[in-house]
Amino acid sequence: MGCGKVRITKKAQKWRYRCPNGHTSWEMANDHMWCRACANQLDVNPEFRELYDQRSGKTIPREAIVLKA
Repeated sequence: MGCGKVRITKKAQKWRYRCPNGHTSWEMANDHMWCRACANQLDVNPEFRELYDQRSGKTIPREAIVLKA
């Protein structure tokens, strides 16, 4: 997806974005994202590099995401 930066500023806004398996318990890491709910399952890789935006239906690459407190 060729887009600019996506700034996620509020904790409530974070719930709009999901891991590839549909969970909202994701966290940012250095070069990827990690999902706690996926990590609790034996057959799922908890690391991923794109978030799903449930409002737009598009995926957003890790490089385009900026978290603001």
